Amino acid sequence: MKATEHSKWLRYPAYGLYHLDSLDQSERGAYLYDIVPTFDSRFDMVAQQSILEALAWAVECDGLNWEEVLPGLPHSTDFKREHCRITRDRILRRQKTT
Repeated sequence: MKATEHSKWLRYPAYGLYHLDSLDQSERGAYLYDIVPTFDSRFDMVAQQSILEALAWAVECDGLNWEEVLPGLPHSTDFKREHCRITRDRILRRQKTT
C-alpha cells in the first residue's frame, strides 16, 4: 500500500488526536472519536485491515507527513506515533476477546 493510501486510512484513528490531552486518555479510550469501541461494527473487513496496516505504518514511518493525514493535528510526532501504537494494540486486544 502506498503512503497516500495509508494516510487516507490513518485519518479515522488520527481524528481523535484533536480531542486528546494525554496518552493515558488514549489508553483508556477516554476521548471523543475513539474508533476502538465501534471498530468491528463500523468498518468492514477490508477497511479494518487497511486501518490496522496504516496504524502499524504510522508507528514505523520516519517520514510520515501528518499534514497529509489531517491538517493541524496537535501534539508531537512521538505523541502521535504512540497514540497510533496504543490504538492498534487496543483494537487487537478487543478483537481477541470477541
